[in-house]
Amino acid sequence: MISVGMLFVMGINGLAAYLQGRATDGWFPWYTPFSIILTGFLSALATDILPYDKDVSKAVARIRIVIHFFLILLIVSGMGYFAHWYHDWKGYAYVLVSYVVIYIAVWIFMMCLQKHEENLINQVLEQMSDEE
Repeated sequence: MISVGMLFVMGINGLAAYLQGRATDGWFPWYTPFSIILTGFLSALATDILPYDKDVSKAVARIRIVIHFFLILLIVSGMGYFAHWYHDWKGYAYVLVSYVVIYIAVWIFMMCLQKHEENLINQVLEQMSDEE
């Protein structure tokens, strides 16, 4: 989901550059979409490697989230450097802020989705207990 968010942000950036007359037909190199897809793959791989157990304490869970945040940031920053998503510190700041906003949005979305699923499960369990 983070790679989709980054692709969306870069698309908005490209549209803004085009509307301001700063972009030509070949503004994005051909490899930019592929680099974002590869970033998504590496991010998913890093997420799968990092264990997420519900049986751990809140402190351990928070530490894992921080490790995950910086691991994915390293992947995004590294891929951005090699794929030339930014050319200076201002461009990197744009990618960094975009990443943080997207990361937080994904976590909020996932928590809301999990809460919704918990509510649905609880409703089904209540219906089952009422029938007994």
